[in-house]
Amino acid sequence: MTEYQNRRLRELVDEYIRSRSKVGSVSVAAASRAVTTVMGDCPLQESELENLIAWRAIENGRSVLLDGTLASLSGPAPVRLTL
Repeated sequence: MTEYQNRRLRELVDEYIRSRSKVGSVSVAAASRAVTTVMGDCPLQESELENLIAWRAIENGRSVLLDGTLASLSGPAPVRLTL
């Protein structure tokens, strides 16, 4: 991944997180769809992108709804992470 792609991807993820209401969780699946819609040539695989989204949301003090491909790793129900 080039430095430009890395920076652009983080900007898109952060922009999406900021655009969500402060109340409620950031949906990893919805964020992933939004980012890949804008950045069709996203260099990360889906699970890597979802991991990045979850960590950026947590770093921004947001709760995270693991409802994407990461949810299949944790069990049958989506997992909600909060700090």
